[in-house]
Amino acid sequence: SELRTSRRYAQKSQDKLHKVSYKKRKEILTSLAKSYLSDQQIVEAVIKIKGTPIKDIKKGVAKINEWVLNLDRFIEVVLGSVDNFEDGQKISIDGKEIARKVYKPGGVSAIILSRNMEAYEQFYVLAQGILSCNHLIVRASTGDVATYDFFRALDRANAKDFAQLIYFSSEKGFDLVRSLLEQTKQSIVFASD
Repeated sequence: SELRTSRRYAQKSQDKLHKVSYKKRKEILTSLAKSYLSDQQIVEAVIKIKGTPIKDIKKGVAKINEWVLNLDRFIEVVLGSVDNFEDGQKISIDGKEIARKVYKPGGVSAIILSRNMEAYEQFYVLAQGILSCNHLIVRASTGDVATYDFFRALDRANAKDFAQLIYFSSEKGFDLVRSLLEQTKQSIVFASD
């Protein structure tokens, strides 16, 4: 029942997301990067739960901020130019456009995160989902404060339509994960727990 409700919300959100401009997505990611792991209590919890040294957390946050700062360059490498992200990439022969490669969101995506992922790796995976304009249904590992912090930052950025965080007990976990994967258009699974 909880999964059915999540799926309905995801589909409603997905219908809105394809209209969100690259500029708006970049603003959201910039806001997320600024506030992710900025709360000292969250950082201390990440250290305690994941065992990540503070210097590694700071390095990871620096990587996140550098990636977001250079997002236009990332898009250029992937798609040829930022304009191609919005309008598609022209395919020409002898100066005549014969086709256009267009980026379209694929639909609701499931992301299953594992306990042993570093916080900056989680951010990067979830940020890619937001960049793609696919609504994300994210199942985090129990007690994963880094993912929780990402969703707090998402709320602060007024970007709730992009993703939702779900938890379920380990007794039901395997069957619910299987059901989630079957009901979404695409999925990314990082497994360890």
